[in-house]
Amino acid sequence: PSRVAIAPHTRFLGEIAGTPGIHQITIKKNSQGAWTEAVLNHIRRRVAQRPGNVLYVIDSITEARRIATIRLKPTLERCPATAQAMSEDAGDSSTLTLNLRDMFIMFAGGGSIGAVANKPIEIGVVDEADKIPRITGGHGHIVHEMKARFKTVPDGLLFVLSAPNEEQDVTTTEYKNGSQHKLFNPCPHCDHFQELIQERLRFDHCKNEAGEYDKARVLKEAYYACERAGTPECPDGKIYDHHKPAMVERAEWRQTNPNPEPGHISLESSDLFSLFPEATFGKIALDLI
Repeated sequence: PSRVAIAPHTRFLGEIAGTPGIHQITIKKNSQGAWTEAVLNHIRRRVAQRPGNVLYVIDSITEARRIATIRLKPTLERCPATAQAMSEDAGDSSTLTLNLRDMFIMFAGGGSIGAVANKPIEIGVVDEADKIPRITGGHGHIVHEMKARFKTVPDGLLFVLSAPNEEQDVTTTEYKNGSQHKLFNPCPHCDHFQELIQERLRFDHCKNEAGEYDKARVLKEAYYACERAGTPECPDGKIYDHHKPAMVERAEWRQTNPNPEPGHISLESSDLFSLFPEATFGKIALDLI
């Protein structure tokens, strides 16, 4: 799909998903990151290559229905490698279940504990996890219920992903338990690999005589400053949007937690290295202003 084609940073998920010994992948995702599509691509590969039951939980039943009927089912029907797995009764609109020849893909909205009870599954997805409330009746968050469930699933894989909200929310907590992989991008001027952080986004030079931000200039002139900017190694150090495609193509995911939970890969994503049109340095700066 085109969203993943312009999000080369998501290829890492395709490389690690299904690797023996990895039982959970947590993603602190950005708003323009194509991470949901990358997870759906893993499900598509499983349909084609190694069938296994899937439970996909997201914060609302409306979004669950959209993902099932608009984003996933049509692509399975169009692809020759997966179309042959579609059963005659592939869609069950009442339960949001895609019944395939050798597996099912069930979708659930919200924090219903019933969604994870007594269902034989090999792949679990909790999308927009921070938007799903804690489950009532003495249970914890559905992420914790799913984790407990997957302790008894050999070779099972749980995805937890959400745009982070508060530090104490489930996605950030799970991220800290994992490997804490961050994407390091090479500077186009000095080739120094670095994590892109908000504090190095530069737009203060775009002010008028009254000291107010000239928003038209911010949109056009905002740039990112290399960690070595102004040094002999990188005297210019100004990184612009047109540099990003080549940077992200060469970028490397690097583990920053030396003592993670075994088998738990966690990733932190940022709009700063996103190639989507709504994630330019200028538009990010305008959002900050």
